Amino acid sequence: MKSVPGKKLNIRFAGTVKKAFLTAFPKTLPIFAGFWFLGLTYGIYMNVSAFP
Repeated sequence: MKSVPGKKLNIRFAGTVKKAFLTAFPKTLPIFAGFWFLGLTYGIYMNVSAFP
């Protein structure tokens, strides 16, 4: 059975993507929380202002 050269590359790539995600996620969490809060408060404001 022949080995598939792309298969090892995909495994390495998946590991790299996972490592990058795990490294970046804690740094982006405060930004996400800020935008979530702004979106929530703007939605409440628009609802109170009777905007459809």
